[in-house]
Amino acid sequence: MSGVFADFTRYAGGYRLQGLDEAGKAARAFGPGAGLVAATRRFEAAPVWLVSGATTAGVLAAADLLDAAHLHDRFAVATESGEETPLPVQ
Repeated sequence: MSGVFADFTRYAGGYRLQGLDEAGKAARAFGPGAGLVAATRRFEAAPVWLVSGATTAGVLAAADLLDAAHLHDRFAVATESGEETPLPVQ
């Protein structure tokens, strides 16, 4: 487990973003245009932000969230159809 509370799973010949709950179990399947922004860091180092998606549209949508307004007090956010979902999924 990465601590990001998201995974990409195979779906219909491609991949789909899966939001996980706090226990690391699948809690929400996002559509094909979904994207992910997540921070990771090692010990006390500065966080490194990752941008990903199952499609180009998903990556671009996630990249649009790279600012303090969208990521304040968050380590991971999924986006789908303009809607943000903080991770882990509640």
